[in-house]
Amino acid sequence: MKYRREIDGLRAVAVLPVIFFHSGSEWFKGGFVGVDIFFVISGYLITSIILAEKEAGKFTLLTFYERRARRILPALFFVMLICLPFAWYWMLPYQLIDFGQSLIGVPVFSSNVVFWLQSGYFEAAAEKKPLLHTWTLAVEEQFYIIFPLLIIIFWRRGKNWLAVLFSVAAVASIGLAEWGWWNHPVPNFFLAPTRAWELLIGSLLAVYYPMLHRRRYLPPVSQLVSFAGFVLITYAIFNFDKETPYPSVYTLIPTLGTALIILFSNPDTIVGRVLAHRWLVGIGLISYSIYLWHQPLFAFARIRNFDVPNTWLPSLLCVSSIVLAYLTWQYVERPFRDKQIVNRKVLFFSALSMSALMISIGTVFILKDGYASRYPESDRYLASLSFSDQKWYVSRRFYDAQLSAFDARRPKIFIVGDSYAMDFVNTYSENDYMRNASVSTLLVKAECGLVISGRDFSSHISPAKRASCERRKPFEQEKTINRIKESDVLILAAAWKLWEAQYLDETMTALKRLGAKKILVVGRKNFGKVEPISYLGMPNDQRKDLTNAVEESHHVVNEFMKKNLSSEIFIDFQNTVCGDEKLCPLFTADSRLISYDGGHLTKEGATYVGERLFTHPLLAQFR
Repeated sequence: MKYRREIDGLRAVAVLPVIFFHSGSEWFKGGFVGVDIFFVISGYLITSIILAEKEAGKFTLLTFYERRARRILPALFFVMLICLPFAWYWMLPYQLIDFGQSLIGVPVFSSNVVFWLQSGYFEAAAEKKPLLHTWTLAVEEQFYIIFPLLIIIFWRRGKNWLAVLFSVAAVASIGLAEWGWWNHPVPNFFLAPTRAWELLIGSLLAVYYPMLHRRRYLPPVSQLVSFAGFVLITYAIFNFDKETPYPSVYTLIPTLGTALIILFSNPDTIVGRVLAHRWLVGIGLISYSIYLWHQPLFAFARIRNFDVPNTWLPSLLCVSSIVLAYLTWQYVERPFRDKQIVNRKVLFFSALSMSALMISIGTVFILKDGYASRYPESDRYLASLSFSDQKWYVSRRFYDAQLSAFDARRPKIFIVGDSYAMDFVNTYSENDYMRNASVSTLLVKAECGLVISGRDFSSHISPAKRASCERRKPFEQEKTINRIKESDVLILAAAWKLWEAQYLDETMTALKRLGAKKILVVGRKNFGKVEPISYLGMPNDQRKDLTNAVEESHHVVNEFMKKNLSSEIFIDFQNTVCGDEKLCPLFTADSRLISYDGGHLTKEGATYVGERLFTHPLLAQFR
C-alpha cells in the first residue's frame, strides 16, 4: 500500500480537536468528532492492508493480530503503568474502584462496556476518569476480532460481495445508532454495534479507492470535493456539542467529510498539500500517543482540583501531551514495531504479562474498596464518599413511593419533580416528619422540564433528550391524573431552570384543571462547588465554619420565583437553609458533608437541611 502523507496529516486534524475539547475549550465544543475521523481512517487503512495481503496470498490472522498488538499495546500499557502511582496517591476510594474496573476492562478490550455502565461520556464525573478514552480502542478491537474473519469467509466471492456486505452492515449499524440515540443514548455512544458503520465507511473506501483513483478525476473536481470534505469536518468540530445526538445521522457529517478527503485529496489539491505539511504529518505520526496521554493528564489535573478552565493550564497540558507522545513514540512505539528488536514471542509474552498485571491490580483495588485505609481516621468519612452510593441514597425512597396508592385514612401528599424532589423526600424522612401522611411520588426528569403548557417549549430541551421526553408525558397518564385528584397537597420540587419558572403559572393552572386542590412549590438549592478532596487533612473545627456562596445563576431563578409566586405557594429553600447572605454551610456540626456535589444532599445533609426547611410556615404543619 502506497504511503500517503495527507492521511497522517488527517490524523493530526483528528487528534488535536479531541485534546482541545477535553481541555474545556469553548472553541472546540465538537472536538470529540475527531474520534469519528480516526474510525474512518482506521477502517480505510486496515482494510486496505488486509485486501492487499489477501491479493498477494500473504494474509494470516496471526500476522494481523500481531501487527495490531505491536501498534496498540506497548504505548497503551506504558501509559497505564505511569497512571498507577498517580491514581494511588490522588484518587479517592470510589475513584480508585472505578479505575480498577477500567484496568480490568482495557486489556480485554471491553472498557467501552465498563464506561457505559459507570457513566455517560459527557458527564462531569467522566472528566476524572484517566482511561475514559480507551473506549475507542475497545470498539476498534471488538470490530477487528470479527472483521478479518468475514473477509476470509467472503473473499472467494469477490470484492463486490465484500462491498455489499460492508454496505448492508453499515446501513444496519447506522440505523441502530439512529434508534439508539432516541432510546438508549449512553450505550449508543459507547458500544461497537452503533459505531461499526464508521469503520465500515473506511472499509468501503478501501474497496473502491483503487478503482476511483485510476479514473483520475479532473483537478477541479478533486479540489472541490476534497475541500467540501474539509468543510464538513470543520463544521462538525466547531458546531457540534454535547447536546448533539451522537452517534446518529449527524455523525455522517464528519465521517463523510473524512471519506471525501481520503478519496479525492492528493498532492495536487490544496487540502492534500495542507495536510501533507511536515508539522501536521509529524503530529499525525505521534497522534496515537497524543491520544493516549491527553486524557490522563486532564483527568488527574481535575482530580487534584487544579483550575483547569484557566488560561495557561489547559495549554500546558496540551503541550505536555505532545511532548510525552513524542517520547513514547520514539522510545516505546517504534522499538516494539521493529521485529528485529522485539520478536513475536517476546511481544505476546509481554502483552499477556502486562494484561495479567493490570487485571490483578484492578481486582485488588476493587476487593480492597479503593483502599480507604490510606487515609487517617479523621479523613476516612470524606475519602470514602462514593458518588454512586450517594446517588442511590438520594433516589431510593423516592422510587419506593413512585405513584404508590394513597392511604385514604391519612393526609395525602403527592410530590412531583426531579432529583431535587428526591432530596426533599429525604429531608423529611431522615427527621421522621410527615409520619402521619400518605406520600406518593412522580419523577419528571430534569432534562424534560417540570412544565405543562399549551405552548411549544421543546426548544428548551436538548435534541438528544427530546424524543424520550415526548414519549414520557407523565401528566397525560391516567395513574398520574388519579394521584393529582386524590391528593390533598401537591408539592413541586425541582432544579428549576429560568425557562421552567417562566411557565409555572401555566403549569399550576393546568394542574388545577387536572384536580389539584393545593399546590406548593419548593425553590431550588445550591451549595456552590463542592470537592470532598479539598477538605482532606482539614481540622474538624475549620470544616464546620466553611461556607460557599450561592452561584449567581441559581440566585436569579430563585428571585424570579419569589417575585412571581405567592408566599402561600412558594417555599424559598435557599433562604430558609442558608439565610439572606446567600452563604451556605458545607458541613454539619459534627463535620459531615451536607451536599456531595453542590446540589444533592448526603444522608447527614438531609437531616441538617430538613430540620431547617421544615421550620418554614408552609411546611411546619408536617413536622
